[in-house]
Formats: sequence, C-alpha cells, structure tokens
Amino acid sequence: MKTVFQAAILGAAVLPAAPAAAQTEISMWFGLGGRLQDEVLAQCDRFNAAQSEVRITCSREGTYDEILQKAIAAYRTGNHPQILQVVDRGTGTMMLSDAVVPAHELVATYGLNVDWNDYFRVIGNYYADSEGNYWAFPFNSSTAMVYYNTDALAAAGYTSFPRTWEEFDQLLVDLRDKAGFSCPLAWSIDLWSDMEQFSAIHNIPVATQNNGYAGLDAELVINQTPFVAHMERQLGWYRDGLVKYDPAFDARRSMFVNGECAMFFDSIAGYTSAQDLAAETGVKWTVAELPHNAGVTPINNLVGGAALWTMKGFTEEEYRAVGAFYAFLAEPEQQKLWSDGTGYFPVTVQAYEDLVAEGYYQRPENLNRDLAVKSLLRGEPTDLSKGIRLGNYVEIRNIITEELQKALTGDVTVQAALDTAVERSNILLRRFEDTYAGRTLP
Repeated sequence: MKTVFQAAILGAAVLPAAPAAAQTEISMWFGLGGRLQDEVLAQCDRFNAAQSEVRITCSREGTYDEILQKAIAAYRTGNHPQILQVVDRGTGTMMLSDAVVPAHELVATYGLNVDWNDYFRVIGNYYADSEGNYWAFPFNSSTAMVYYNTDALAAAGYTSFPRTWEEFDQLLVDLRDKAGFSCPLAWSIDLWSDMEQFSAIHNIPVATQNNGYAGLDAELVINQTPFVAHMERQLGWYRDGLVKYDPAFDARRSMFVNGECAMFFDSIAGYTSAQDLAAETGVKWTVAELPHNAGVTPINNLVGGAALWTMKGFTEEEYRAVGAFYAFLAEPEQQKLWSDGTGYFPVTVQAYEDLVAEGYYQRPENLNRDLAVKSLLRGEPTDLSKGIRLGNYVEIRNIITEELQKALTGDVTVQAALDTAVERSNILLRRFEDTYAGRTLP
C-alpha cells in the first residue's frame, strides 16, 4: 500500500528538471511564528548575503502540523520545497514516507563537509535511526523549563529553586501564604512538560517498544507509570486554588510577565520573548530546571523543537545547494546568533563551548539559560529518554489532553481518564501499523 507521501513523490519524480541557472534557487518551508519567524528569515538573509552561488527562499507556511499537510499536497503538483521543517513528533512519519533523502545519505552522496560528532548526540537521537545515522539536520532545539519571578521567591523565603516536586508543592503554598500571590502558577495541561519531559527525566516509558523506536507495534502505557500520580498532583494544585488555569499559552505568559502569577512552564525558546515582554513591566525573573520526584536521580530532559528534512525529487545541483545551507547553519557563529536571538540553544558542541568560554551565560541578561543544555546532558541517555517515535502522535496527544480535561472538571478520575486515553490511542497506533504493514522503522 502506497502512502500519500509515496504516491506523491512518484509523481514528482517524473517532472522535468529545471533549466540550469547561474544561481541555484532552493526553498525552505518552516512553521515558526512571531519573533522566531523573524529570526529564521534573518538567518536565510545572512546565508544569501554570504555567497552568490545559491539563493534560498524561506517562507512560513503555517504551523508545524499545517506545513506537513501542505507538503503532502504540494507533492501532487511537484511544488514541494527542497527543505521542510518538521516538528520532532513527526520523525517516524517522515522516516517511513519514502519522500526524504536521509541526511546521512545526502552528506555521503555529495561529499558534503559535515561533522556529525559536533552535534549534541542527545539532540541527534531524536532524528537518528537505530544505527545512529541522522535522517534530518537538527535545527531549532529546546527543552522545558520553569520560569519564575525572583522577587516572589525571595518574598516567600527562598534563596534557591526547589529541586523536587515535593518541594515545589510547598513552594506553591508559600508563594500564596508568605509572598501574597493569589496565583502562584499560571498553568494548563501541557503534555510536552507534564508527560514527555517527566517520563524522560524519571526514565519511565510513554509506550512499549522503547517509546516506539523499536517497532510499530508499540502501545501506550502512561496509565501504568508514575505519570498518573504526577497528573493527580497537578490537578490537586488546581483544586486547592494554587494555580490559575488557562489553556491559552499567550494568556499564561502574559499573567507571568505582568506579575500576576509567580511562575509558569515554557520552553527555553521562549526566553527572549519573555525578556522583551518583562522589560515593559519591570518583572524580574529567571529560569530553573524542571523538578523531579524525591528519591529519584534525574537523567536527561527530552529535547524538543524541529529538524530540517531534505525532500526527494531534485537535482544534484540543488542538493549541493541544500548542503551548503546546512553547513552554513552549523557554523559556530551562526549557531551563536541563532541561539542569542531566539532562546533555542546551539545544536553543536563547538558553538555552545564558545558561548561558555566567552562568558555569554554569565551576563546578567543570560543567567541560567545554560541550564537548558545542562539538563539535556544530565546523566546518560537511555532507550526511554531518547524521544518518542509513535505514529499518529499529534492525534494521540490531543486524545490524552481531552481525557485529562475531563478529570480536571471532576467528571472522572485521573486513572480513568488515562485508561480511556490509552484505549483510544492504541486504536490509532494499530491503524498506523496497518498503514505501514511489513515496514520497520530504520
């Protein structure tokens, strides 16, 4: 059975090659918006200004999920880009699509100068096959952090941020009772930090088959792990009036930067945006690593973000141009500019070490930003902390959130909500397995 991607790429392959031109034209579709969109466009402009052989056109074509659907449609007419930004949760789908040129094959085929060892391996794990070969080039990489009001914590009597969730429970109470915050935490159900990060840090599974890496027959097991108690804890905060619930991210961030709420959870990629917004209100803040359960030795946080995938159906000249763009992005100076402008951390070791040596993270405006990288490098990654590679994962995340919201309103218990979520999600996993019957993940 051919997938939509497979059928589309077969059609695209018979299109005539574009006539040779003095300057090779390539394009990239991406899904970042707001300030991050501006930084992507600036990066593309820097590449175009740095040389004259290649010109890249970078365009935002919707959200992460929208551009993936748009790319499928574009194959039918041969109007797909050479480079497609795909969110981490789409990795398995891309690997099985037969629509991409794996990154390691691109490098080997065209003799491109890429030092794979310079990429942080904990980041590359999300986009690598079972033999460690990269299928995509890591691009915007992040992890989850706690953003907190430093004056609020001082008023509550704290000189450092809690390391365990048990201590975090008490912090919420102290922010209310000692610091006078009616909103200790702006909160919503967020599976990236609540489920994925929590599970990785505690080395517990989200699904069987090493979270899907080892086979398409994976099944969700989140109703059988400490994740159940973790969500019961958070719903307890809600029932006790220790959080202000709002599913809209912008609203939660606004409550934090305006000083209404003392904390909220966000990606490190939100650092520069929070910096800009808080500068207008005068709120003093910084970031901390996500807590862990007492008695647990935490391992690495899970990387989040997206990678750049190279699509089939183009000429050698175009692929060499794509390779030149990737090499430019990996240059230490470009990585440093990207990290500074966005909040994402560098994906290469050299760029990160340069920033450390330059004292970048010791500057007052950048204090604690390096905690994001340190949390990724904490401990040795295991088969359960590399990532999650499940089919139909966008829909599965929606199902889990939907069922947990029923627990939030008191209609069901957390256990019952997750039991139902697992049952519904496993149906989708079997559909994905049937779609790719006879196939295995690389």
